[in-house]
Parts: sequence; structure tokens; C-alpha cells
Amino acid sequence: MARLSENWDTRMSEGRVICYPVKADAVIYTGAILVLDAGYVRPSGAAETGLFVGIAADNVDATDHTSGDLKVRVIKTGAHNFQATGLVAADLGKLTYAPNDASVSLSDTAGPEVGYLVGLNANGTVRVRIDRSVC
Repeated sequence: MARLSENWDTRMSEGRVICYPVKADAVIYTGAILVLDAGYVRPSGAAETGLFVGIAADNVDATDHTSGDLKVRVIKTGAHNFQATGLVAADLGKLTYAPNDASVSLSDTAGPEVGYLVGLNANGTVRVRIDRSVC
């Protein structure tokens, strides 16, 4: 590709929600932590090494579909509530990881990086800001 020799309209969008193709047979629930797997998204799983892409904005069932047949809207920004156990005020500001598609942990062997712990909710859930961790 050549360097620019005139102005270029990059057609910028805010990128808060982006559509991704869904991996074959993936069942995605609204609010699920999603990872990129060979170009397709699916729910995060235990000891995951995939890249965290965001939070599912939709429910998509790709059972009996091939990869890419369906798309899901993915939220790429903001602070979200997740399940967690044992986290305390001293953990605020620490990086969290996803052992599955619904919860976060402080263990970096649990799964992909999700974001920074920014709140502890009265109902036992936690609030995590994902902006700096999404790919």
C-alpha cells in the first residue's frame, strides 16, 4: 500500500458495539464474556487463552450452524457486573480474568484478561471496567 498523498476519510465510528461472526455450535447468552477463536467469537471457557473481545449484547444460538453463519453484537466498553467470590475492597484496581463466560477471578491462569475491578456490589457481584482489555 502506498502512503497517503491526499486526505483520507477513515469513516470513524465510536466502536462501542461491533458485530462479530459466531463460531459453529456456540451458544451465546446476553451478558456473556466472549473470546475470539480462529476469527470467530464464542463464550469464554476454563483456562482459556483466547483474546477477550467484549460482552455479548445479544443471545445467539449457533447450534447446527457453520462458523460465520450468524453474527453477535459485542459491547466493547464500559463497566459491567460479573459473578465473583472472595474479592474485597483491597482488590479494587486489580486486573481480572475470565474462568468462564459469567464470572471473573484475580488468577491470571483462570482465563483471558477481562478488565479492572472497579466496584463491589452488595449482592456479591463485582463491577469490571473492560475498556483497556478488549482487543
